[in-house]
Amino acid sequence: MRQVLRSRALLLLQVGRRTFSAAPSKDLVHTVGELGLVRGGRTFDAIGSSSTLGGIFLSFSGIFYLTVHGGSSELRKMYPGFHSLLSALVFPSGLAMISLCGSDLLTSAMMYCVAPFYTHAATRNVNLRALARVWAASLGGNLAGSVLMAGAAAGFIVAPNSPAAASAVEIAERKAALPAGTAFVKAVGANFLVNTAIVMTIGASTAGGKIAALWAPITIFVALGLEHSVANMFFLPMGMFCGADVGVADIAGNLVPVIAGNAAGAFALTRLLVGTTPLAAALAARALPALGASPGTAKLPPLSLRNIWAGRK
Repeated sequence: MRQVLRSRALLLLQVGRRTFSAAPSKDLVHTVGELGLVRGGRTFDAIGSSSTLGGIFLSFSGIFYLTVHGGSSELRKMYPGFHSLLSALVFPSGLAMISLCGSDLLTSAMMYCVAPFYTHAATRNVNLRALARVWAASLGGNLAGSVLMAGAAAGFIVAPNSPAAASAVEIAERKAALPAGTAFVKAVGANFLVNTAIVMTIGASTAGGKIAALWAPITIFVALGLEHSVANMFFLPMGMFCGADVGVADIAGNLVPVIAGNAAGAFALTRLLVGTTPLAAALAARALPALGASPGTAKLPPLSLRNIWAGRK
């Protein structure tokens, strides 16, 4: 029995090294940091242009969402849960375009620009000034692209008094009425899931794999009604242009806590990713000696909350 347990433990260690505690997991976290350095090294204009394109892409999926959400009102009355799922399933198309085309999104920049502080802390251009520059350019570009698309959609794509227009009005008024605290908490969850999707696409090696990887986390956040700042940059102006009782002050009142919550969600995911590798390695180091097995030559940290939280190898 002891031999069987030892064999199983050794097998689990090998699987764990491949999955969590060795190169693949470490490389994934470092890849996020390296991407942050590359994205942060561009000019302000380049980041702004790429972010404008990102806002346009996400707005196309927003129009698609309104078409499905508003055009299936009978389904909503009969099967509200299925209606929410069906509507949510079409929204990830925007992030798929953003991911495959390499355009910028403020919410993913929140992760990309924080990761180098953990993975490349000694690099000269890892500083708060660079982070603020990328976030400012991404915010301005995403907002410009989203408002442009909202105006175009309200004027030329979505017919007045159509189900999609009614859906835009309903969504905008509901979002604008959210208390700041509620909007903040919903935004934390939204960007935790969005950046989980981004990390999963980085780990996938094919275009089809990247699209498949991001679909579930994005569908979940949309179906749950969580708050995403760039999506709101489209939905709120779109509702206003379609006749919602929403003004510029209401839009700003929603975006401020949502952007703050999105940043908190991105930071939380980044910090947990950094701590994942030593946690798995430390647990393996404690389990195997008890079974008479050797964990190998890898240097493993002591099993302490300090080392797990600090992300040390």
